[in-house]
Amino acid sequence: MEGRDFKSEIDAAQNDPVRLRKIADDIHASGGSRILMIRAIQLARAADSGPHPLGKTCGDLGLPRPTGLPLYRYKLAPGIFQLIEAKLAANLASDLLRPSLAPAFVMWAADWFRRSYQGGMQRWADIEAVLKLQLPQSEWRALADRGFDAWGVEPLITAHGNQRLSNLARHGSHP
Repeated sequence: MEGRDFKSEIDAAQNDPVRLRKIADDIHASGGSRILMIRAIQLARAADSGPHPLGKTCGDLGLPRPTGLPLYRYKLAPGIFQLIEAKLAANLASDLLRPSLAPAFVMWAADWFRRSYQGGMQRWADIEAVLKLQLPQSEWRALADRGFDAWGVEPLITAHGNQRLSNLARHGSHP
C-alpha cells in the first residue's frame, strides 16, 4: 500500500460508493490519514443518498444503484418486479418516457428470463406478449442498448452481431 495516492483515488471515485468504501478500508488497513479515510466515507454516504444515478423514474421504482455487478447479482425487493412490469406495460409506448425506462426495462427483462423463460429461440415477441405491447425491433434494440449502458453492461458481440436478447438472458443468470 506504500506509495498509493489515496487523495487521487478518492477524487477519481467520487460518485462510486463501493469504490470509496474500499479505499477507506485500504486507508485504515495501511494506517493512512484518518482525514482521507473520513473524506472517503463521507463521499460514499453522499453518493448513496444523492439523486439516483439511473434517474428519478428508476429511483421511484426502487431499483438498486449500479455498482458494476452483473444484473443477476442485484436483488429486487419483493413486489418490485411486478411494479416495474406494470410501469413498463403502461409507459413504454410513449416515445417521451421510453428512454428513462431503459434501465428498468433491462433489469426487468433479465429477471423475466430467469423467472419465466421456457427455452427455445429468444424473441422480442415473448417480451411483447408479457408487456402486451408491440414496438419495432429497432426500438427494443435501442432500449436494451440504452439500459445496458446505464448499468455498465458490456454488449455481447458474436460473429452474428450484437446479441441483446442473449445478453439479457445471460444477465438473468439463465444458461
